[in-house]
Amino acid sequence: MTEKPASSDDATATTERPGSPPIGNREVVCLGATLAVALVLRALGLDAGLWYDEVDTLVHHVRQPVTDLLTTYPSLNHHVLFTLEAKAAIALFGESAWALRLPASIFGVTSIWALWLVARQVVSVREALLSAVLLAVSYHHIWFSQNARGYTGLLFWGLIATYFLLHAARTGSWWAWTGYALASALAVYTHLTAAFFVASHGVVYLAVLASRVRAKNRPERRRPDGFPGFIGARPLYGFAMAGLLAVLFHAPMIPQMLVTFTAIAGPQAALASASIAEWKSPLWTIQEIWRSLGPVLGVALPVLIAVVVLGMANLRGSALIVPATLLIHIPLTLVVLVAGSFRVWPRYFFIDIGFICLFLIHGTFTIAAVASRLAARVRWRADAKVLGTVAATLGIAVSLVLLPRNYAYPKQDFLGARDYVETHRSDASMVVTLGLATMPYADYYAPQWQAVETLEELERLQQNYRQVWLVYAFPAVTERRYNQMMGYVSSNFELIKRFPGTLGGGEVIVLRSIAQQ
Repeated sequence: MTEKPASSDDATATTERPGSPPIGNREVVCLGATLAVALVLRALGLDAGLWYDEVDTLVHHVRQPVTDLLTTYPSLNHHVLFTLEAKAAIALFGESAWALRLPASIFGVTSIWALWLVARQVVSVREALLSAVLLAVSYHHIWFSQNARGYTGLLFWGLIATYFLLHAARTGSWWAWTGYALASALAVYTHLTAAFFVASHGVVYLAVLASRVRAKNRPERRRPDGFPGFIGARPLYGFAMAGLLAVLFHAPMIPQMLVTFTAIAGPQAALASASIAEWKSPLWTIQEIWRSLGPVLGVALPVLIAVVVLGMANLRGSALIVPATLLIHIPLTLVVLVAGSFRVWPRYFFIDIGFICLFLIHGTFTIAAVASRLAARVRWRADAKVLGTVAATLGIAVSLVLLPRNYAYPKQDFLGARDYVETHRSDASMVVTLGLATMPYADYYAPQWQAVETLEELERLQQNYRQVWLVYAFPAVTERRYNQMMGYVSSNFELIKRFPGTLGGGEVIVLRSIAQQ
């Protein structure tokens, strides 16, 4: 039994695609226009103020010598490959917010191209292009493309690894497995959570082997499984080489990495542990993802999930690698993070956003194909490709409601709060920072401000200065961790201004002491 190749624009095909069709001029123009729009969207506001993690990246990593970056691992905030890229960008263009973010922005645009490469291996050209468009205008993807962290690089290398894995599954060629190994290792070197993504690919490979063992015992059901390249020693070479390269890249820093992981997963001070407990909860992660969709898309979340599921279910052969990876990667990552007592950040699943866009588009075309067949029964002609294109375009248009927020506020407005306070304070007043606001101000924005950690320190300053300004960020966490101090502050300080940002829970709060009578 052999499978027929799908048409280059067959929206209803569910069979194995033995290779992508030739790239036509129209496709090149459409993809080029998509990437151009993506570039513009990611360039707008690229120089806005840095948020907490970006300040940490710049001050404690990017500014360090290259030898230190290659040999030390003081915190999880050290995304090694991104840090090296950001250091190179700043060496070329000088230190600024946009230069620090430039590698993330470049990988943001190229990851759209990488999604198109993957998508045209498993769905029609039309769907591949629309998947790229959806990712190009995605609020979340733009946000991370303007975030001086390694997540868009992680997405790019994850997609490229998947592209090579699809080729390797069909052909088993040495070059495909070598490309897979290199892309996977670079993904891990960009961010360690990529190891879960690569492990998901390994689980897919083991599942194929297990299905073949079962098929041998049931010859009456034996048939091609769509993974001829998973036969022999080459897959073992690909996965082993990926692991070996990842270890070699990290070898100089492995001893310190073990110390860092042990400290994070080990017992913490009760107060600090209680204040960040919700960040370690999968339920909090789900709520954050839901809130980030806004009131419109948040309400439609069950529908979006259903469309994604349809898109995953309507794939066959080696294309199953893509949905299987998503279905394995998410629970695997959750289990490891929770078991290791790590924080379950939503961004640890950003590597899956390309797949989600692909499944949303393919699921929409699947629904359109069903609608077309139902319409034919009542003698109403409805072209499935046209219906799918219209529905997908409308869905993309609806997703645009999120975009204005990305440009309305910075990620976290430390800069706006600083400028406001410095404009309105008197020369005789004192400005203090509390909790997670201290590092960004002390190390970058306002080193002249003073940090406080205890109620006694704050009371002493109030005795010495007629007016005290208090600035803190991440209100929910700060107010839990400094519960006693917040009780005092609520009675002795007045709220002056809140500075919102696009970072969930990252609002910056400015208060001023109430004048004593």
